[in-house]
Amino acid sequence: MDIFFPSLTTAGLITVVLWLSKNLIVNRLKCSVEYEFSTRLEELRQELKNSEEKLKHELNLKESELRDLRNGVLGSVAARQAEYDKRRLAAIDQIWSAFIALAPARNVSSVVSKLNIDAINKVVADREKLNKFISGFAGDVSFKSVLSDEAHKSRPFLSPMAWALFRAYQSIVLQDVIRLECLKKGLGPKAFVDNAKIDQLLKIALPDDCGSRSGNRENMLEELETRLLDELHKIATGSEEDELAANRAAKIISLSNELRQSSSKASSVASV
Repeated sequence: MDIFFPSLTTAGLITVVLWLSKNLIVNRLKCSVEYEFSTRLEELRQELKNSEEKLKHELNLKESELRDLRNGVLGSVAARQAEYDKRRLAAIDQIWSAFIALAPARNVSSVVSKLNIDAINKVVADREKLNKFISGFAGDVSFKSVLSDEAHKSRPFLSPMAWALFRAYQSIVLQDVIRLECLKKGLGPKAFVDNAKIDQLLKIALPDDCGSRSGNRENMLEELETRLLDELHKIATGSEEDELAANRAAKIISLSNELRQSSSKASSVASV
């Protein structure tokens, strides 16, 4: 009995020690795991924060690059547009200067279009006196003076309709200059002047006016001048041209070119 009791006491102590050791180990392990978890969680939070800051920094850089690129592109576009507007205004000055240069030919047109050249050629005996009379009101107007190349420099910056109206005006005036050349040489103008085509050209260029145009040349030229001024004003203010106007312009230019070609042939004959 005496031996058994100490053994029980020792076993009990050992059991208590083991239980306490177990709890101590569990607690230490728990604390260790919690510490490691907390440490790792804090590291993850710091990494996430650093990643967010890095991402924000990269986004700010990208935004700055895009802003610089956008400003550069917009600045380039604005510069090109400003240069284009400058050239367009210069083109308006060029085409209007070319138009004004046609004033002497227009005066000739106003007179010659009313003359019956065939009848004059039949009754005129002194051609020299007639030519002196012609020089008195026509001055230095000639085929070459009407066909100035200065106006062509403005064409890329004009609307199709503006160029078409100028060419129509120029071609009609040119036809009357050819009449004048025929009168000087005693030639009949019918072989060189196409009144039907002039009427056709005017009907397209001035669609609001009806009837034959060739009989009232001055009024028609004045109306073409008004239409050209309106078109130049549209160019200056940036108004766009519609498709219908573009189609009309193409037809006007085509007829003007035909009249110009026939006038060129007539001038070659008249200058012989």
